[in-house]
Amino acid sequence: MKAKVIFVLLFIICSCFIIGCGASKDGSSAQKQWKHFKIDLNAEEIKKVVSLQDDLEIDTKLNTLIIGANLTDNKMSFLIIGDENDPTSRLYPWEQICKGLQDYLLSYTGPRKIKL
Repeated sequence: MKAKVIFVLLFIICSCFIIGCGASKDGSSAQKQWKHFKIDLNAEEIKKVVSLQDDLEIDTKLNTLIIGANLTDNKMSFLIIGDENDPTSRLYPWEQICKGLQDYLLSYTGPRKIKL
């Protein structure tokens, strides 16, 4: 009896994991539509990280950035460097970054882009 219960629980857990992994692959096109998201950019995207910091006039260059974007209100769209809930994080107008970087951030897909 215990073996059956354990088997059923393992089956349910594995099924949820498989379904969850499949959903993230299919969701890449949906990620491009998000208007409120966070991306952890790191050294793999170093050129984009440096370009973004140049556009935002950040003097001390960072190797990694936590980028948040809230584009839900066209009048108050912003980009944030750091965590949205951290009062020391800096806000920048979305329009301050060049169109190429805006497009890059919007079209970015992968596990490091999180919907907020």
